[in-house]
Amino acid sequence: MEYYENNPRTITTKQFKRLQDTLYRLGDLSGIVHDINSNQIVGGNQRVRALNLLDHEPVIERVYVEPTRTGTIKEGYYEIEGEHYSYRAVVWKPEQCEEANIAANIVGGDWDFDILSGWEPVQLKDWGFDAEKLTAWNNNAANVRLMQEADYQFTPGVPANIGAVQYDEGDMQKESDRLDNQYANSPDYVRVTCPGCAHDFYINKNDVVK
Repeated sequence: MEYYENNPRTITTKQFKRLQDTLYRLGDLSGIVHDINSNQIVGGNQRVRALNLLDHEPVIERVYVEPTRTGTIKEGYYEIEGEHYSYRAVVWKPEQCEEANIAANIVGGDWDFDILSGWEPVQLKDWGFDAEKLTAWNNNAANVRLMQEADYQFTPGVPANIGAVQYDEGDMQKESDRLDNQYANSPDYVRVTCPGCAHDFYINKNDVVK
């Protein structure tokens, strides 16, 4: 078995370490994950809906006397038209279910940002939600700011309404100098200082949360 040579998906070292940590603590979240305590589908809600699995019972292949390290108590699959779709039953605390649900949905699909607002940006960051995705959270500059503060990384010199951009030190200084010249005399922008990293940067006055 070899890696797919044309895989367009990339991952940073930080994201890879987070993936390793999630796999170690919560196990594989790519299939259908069912929390026994709450009787809710933690991972695979859209798969269950697409395959109409609520009307089916999984075939259980393995039952554990005690939950495994990842909380697994049963393993099996759903069989639909001769195809198998993996099923895992877990016994988790509510906070584990919340983390697993966010982590399982990081890669694909759209988000219900009204539901996401029930969690703190710091929690979403810890579970793998990056600042660029969080920018879409109703374009709410306050949430983006909290997300960035959680990592103590701001985007100096970049208006908040264009989202989060990664810079090295040279790029940050160059961008800051460029925007200093561009926005210093603009009535639409205000210069602010990040309380976490002490960098100065400009934001559009319309993005300031009052």
